[in-house]
Amino acid sequence: MQMRYIPIVGGLFASACVLTAVFLAPYLPTQAELAPEQTAKLAQWARVGDALAVQRMVEQGACVEAVDEDGTSALMTAAAEGHLEVLRVLLMHSAQVNATNAAGDTPLHFAAIGLNPEVCSLLLESGASVNARNKRGVTPLMVAAGAGADALVQQLLTAGADTALVDDQGNNAAAYARRVQDPLVRDVILKLLGA
Repeated sequence: MQMRYIPIVGGLFASACVLTAVFLAPYLPTQAELAPEQTAKLAQWARVGDALAVQRMVEQGACVEAVDEDGTSALMTAAAEGHLEVLRVLLMHSAQVNATNAAGDTPLHFAAIGLNPEVCSLLLESGASVNARNKRGVTPLMVAAGAGADALVQQLLTAGADTALVDDQGNNAAAYARRVQDPLVRDVILKLLGA
């Protein structure tokens, strides 16, 4: 005689698992809380530009939105370092392009700090806010202008950066550009800004 109770038990077990997951979900830790070491490893691979390692970690459950103690995500780190392939992997896995760290900086701020037009292009194409302001009111355009990055200034202006925005000290992008040491670069940027 053949036993036929296994499907019933299996069905009951599956139902119990679903009910447990539904009722316990609000009390379970997030991916970021479960594996802080994964956060550090993901940031490390993003910093060195290893897109394959980042891809593997994300596929194994690493949270692309996990942040360090300063609120800096792997996307921000990759943007600052200019690692396009890492950015593509993270964006493909729904990393938030307008997330902010503790200082209010977005990945586009980090790309401007890294002086990387290709990274800025990718972020802008992915929906980054060109006029995002950090907690001091600084925009990516101000960062680029202050760094003397004329190509980046042009790119941000083409994307719709607002030259009239001011930071908490009342400085606009032209005020940042006036601090550039090289007079030729300074003049080019001021001309781009219409100042």
